[in-house]
Amino acid sequence: MAKAKEAKRIRVEDFVREYMTSFQAGETRDQLADRLGVSVATVYLRASELRRKGVKLPLIGMPKGLSLVERANKALAEFANPPKRGRK
Repeated sequence: MAKAKEAKRIRVEDFVREYMTSFQAGETRDQLADRLGVSVATVYLRASELRRKGVKLPLIGMPKGLSLVERANKALAEFANPPKRGRK
């Protein structure tokens, strides 16, 4: 049986410092999570929580390619205009 990752506490000051260092270096959330020894989800949730409380953290690790809105609009367009099937 795999061992669960032990919860690691990181002070908010340390998290913000490391987060901003990663942002300035152009790193991804994955790289930050590895350095902090936590999961990518933990980084995402912690940053989101701080933003919700008014901390102006920039977004890091944005995927290359289409934005969330562009992907959603594309999916909506595909749903509204399904591919036509040829006659047999």
